[in-house]
Formats: sequence, C-alpha cells, structure tokens
Amino acid sequence: MAENSEFQHLSPEAQKHAQEPNETRIRRIRSDRWISFPHAETVLAKMNQMIAQPQKARMPCLLVTASSGMGKTMIATRFLRDHPPTLDEKTGVASTPAVVIQMTDVTSPRRLYTRLLDALGAPMGKHQQL
Repeated sequence: MAENSEFQHLSPEAQKHAQEPNETRIRRIRSDRWISFPHAETVLAKMNQMIAQPQKARMPCLLVTASSGMGKTMIATRFLRDHPPTLDEKTGVASTPAVVIQMTDVTSPRRLYTRLLDALGAPMGKHQQL
C-alpha cells in the first residue's frame, strides 16, 4: 500500500487503518479497547495467579466490586479472552477455566445460583428458574 502523505503523522499500522473504507473505520472506532491501568493489572495478575494453581476441591474465587464504569467488565472480558473454554474432541468434555457472572445490587442466593448455572451452560430444571 502506497504511503499517503496525509497520514504521515500516524504509525504505519494507523496509516493502514486510516485508509480503510468508512464503514470499517467507524466499526473500529466504536469497538471496545483495552486501556491498561494499575488497578486493572493488579486484578489481572491476581486472577492469573489463581488460575495457575493446581486443581483442588476448593478452588479460589475472586469478587471484584467497584462503581459503574470503572472497568470491571473489561477486565473480565480480557481475562476470559485469555482463558477461553476448551473442548476435548476425543472425550467430548468441555473445560471452563474461569466463570464470570454479573450481579445487580439486589440479589439473592437463588439468583446467584441461577446466574452461575447459566454461565456454566448447565441446564436448569423448572424449579431452578426464576
């Protein structure tokens, strides 16, 4: 791709994106971006440390709380992207290394259980549904 003098101030990768069709550039602009910050890196490091532990009966868990808009969902999304579920083709056994659920301020043990089963893709009986 020939260099466009209009975009010389941009990095080579950004120059390439700047020359894309409008629809592609708009989609790229509107998509989520990971912007690292110290607290997020601390949480991700803790989560990576936890997932690296050998399996045992009671695996550790982590509850992340913060005000709305502070990056909790982006941290979870990034972690899940780095640790996706896998499927053993030979046995048909799925492995889910991490489960993330989001809860509202008002919750109950029953709603927590239902959200957890849903996140795991487990079938719910009619008595378990809300």
